[in-house]
Amino acid sequence: EWIHVHRGPFCIFGDEHINKFVRLTCLPRNSSLREGMLAEYTSKKRIIPCPTDLPMNRRHQLTKQYFPNDSNYIRLISYNILANGYASSTGAGETMYPYCSQEYLQHDYRKPLLLKELLGYHADIISLQECDTTFYERELSLILKANGYLGDFQIKSDNVREGEAIFYRTFISINSHSIKIGEYLRDAEHLENIRRRCALVSEINTHLLERNTAFQVR
Repeated sequence: EWIHVHRGPFCIFGDEHINKFVRLTCLPRNSSLREGMLAEYTSKKRIIPCPTDLPMNRRHQLTKQYFPNDSNYIRLISYNILANGYASSTGAGETMYPYCSQEYLQHDYRKPLLLKELLGYHADIISLQECDTTFYERELSLILKANGYLGDFQIKSDNVREGEAIFYRTFISINSHSIKIGEYLRDAEHLENIRRRCALVSEINTHLLERNTAFQVR
């Protein structure tokens, strides 16, 4: 027998749901509220308990609430969250992350822990590196928006499906500017002197001008 738990796009499960399967029911509607065909999906695995002895649990004790809107302080957090494309690449567990069990590299395992950690800091500004494009568009930006954040995303290049993301609480007024470092070094007129010096050493010239690193200023 199934028990109704939540209605909406996102659900946070509690301890009472551990070892239970999840059934997702979706009833699509168009702008005229005309309904489509009902679709259902049942998880293949049971809900597992969240690890309890995590460093973030101790840190969250210091960040139980946001600073007041009129405070002279802001809280900023910055993380490299390891893009799923790298964590799931062939040989990642053996070559790049041999110290980490393969199950802990799985995106479905890391994702809820990441969201729990980010939201638990009650930060005014959240800066993330190696943010996967699909994760940002389909999940991260929507979940953080529901928790009072707006965000900007800058992909590194057309060939790299990850980049830099910055989120900020909606009451903060921020101007934004994003650049791709390689393109900026090649095109900016005031950097001509740097380009001439880099051209003296081909390895440095190639390394700098071909970089697909993105840079965000808020």
